[in-house]
Amino acid sequence: MRSTSAAPVYFTPFVDKENKKTFIDGGLGNNNPTAIALTEIKQLFCNSSNPNEKGRKLEDVVELVVSIGTGTAASSKGSYWGHYLGGLIREKQNEQPSGLQNLVLNGVSGILDIKRMLETASILVENATNVDLIDSMCSTVFDNTSVEYVRLNPPFVSMVEMDEVDEAKIQKMEYETRQFIIMNEGKINKIAEVITRS
Repeated sequence: MRSTSAAPVYFTPFVDKENKKTFIDGGLGNNNPTAIALTEIKQLFCNSSNPNEKGRKLEDVVELVVSIGTGTAASSKGSYWGHYLGGLIREKQNEQPSGLQNLVLNGVSGILDIKRMLETASILVENATNVDLIDSMCSTVFDNTSVEYVRLNPPFVSMVEMDEVDEAKIQKMEYETRQFIIMNEGKINKIAEVITRS
């Protein structure tokens, strides 16, 4: 648990000295792990060495996929980490380089365009934390199949920080989540219907 929740800025990366690997929060590359889960299901139940399981399709072993998000701010294009780290990167873009940084940057004859590098880093963070891409892919993959795919990810009016302690903001988030549940009652009933018929 410590390795997958090592959220940058909040916790140091988890270093597995025995295997010489470093781990950080899974949200920085797999913020919507639905595709990973489906890949594991396929490996375990569709590509088995068991002759009775060979040739099975994902639809043969999966009836329902429910992807539950933690919410997306309407004002934010991507995830929390995209928002947070992108903001840190944008702050650095606006800082004036120190005398030493200027000397180093000018010393390489403009090869290092720090602003362009920071913009690229911001885009990479945004893409690495994007949850909508996996949702779109899953919707396409399961379209016209027998698999029911449902994504539940409430939109929030504003960004709620991971370490939020303001009671009013938390209550607003809870209210918006309850409204989302009411507005998506049909989806939730569909999930219940599929689960109870099994």
